[in-house]
Amino acid sequence: MGVVLLVLSIVLALWLYQFVWKPLTQFMRSFNKLKRLDFSSNHGPVSPSGIYELTKLQTAFCDLKATFMVIEKFIPRAVVRDILRDKDFGQNLRVKYRTVTIMFCDLRDFSKLSERMELHDLLVFLTGYLTKVSETVEAYQGIVSEIQGDGVLAFWGSTENCDNHSSKACVAALALQECVVQLNEEFAHLLDRYDLEPFSLRIGVHRDKVLAGILGCADKMKFGCLGDGVNLASRLEG
Repeated sequence: MGVVLLVLSIVLALWLYQFVWKPLTQFMRSFNKLKRLDFSSNHGPVSPSGIYELTKLQTAFCDLKATFMVIEKFIPRAVVRDILRDKDFGQNLRVKYRTVTIMFCDLRDFSKLSERMELHDLLVFLTGYLTKVSETVEAYQGIVSEIQGDGVLAFWGSTENCDNHSSKACVAALALQECVVQLNEEFAHLLDRYDLEPFSLRIGVHRDKVLAGILGCADKMKFGCLGDGVNLASRLEG
């Protein structure tokens, strides 16, 4: 009888480990990664569980992770991180004075380009261009705040502390010029097809003290900066 109970205890322990303890441990590890906005793993968060409630929890977690991945495409990651750290961060309009570096950039003669190109070709090119700009800005710790057509507005130092943010913005501006060279090579066939001049960028960079944070109204908010420094950066763009 004692041997039977021992065997049953071992079987039960193994079952609990495989279908309860192991999935829960993996779930907590995945949840902690999600709080850091770490989406590095492409796999499910936990091992499959035979328990209905835990399986539903796994499914809900996957849905939550997918939601965060979508939100991150519309809201800068640094802002999402602040919202997760402070539950009241996105509930009200909230701004503070910060010394930031502002960058505006867009394509020279984009109106002419958009008039000549077919919409599909324009979409393909614009997607490639904006991808390179966003990746370059973020590589130098900048935040892409707004995208309007071919225009991009980015900030450095507007949320978390960013040392030497003016230098990083200037280096990013130089790196963007290198990106244009790559764009001209990648889309040379479009330049030939539509008889266009090589693509070139207009860039304006300015450092100033502005109000940075959550702007807008009670029903529609966005993260941004407010002040004459933003307007000056736009004018410097040309």
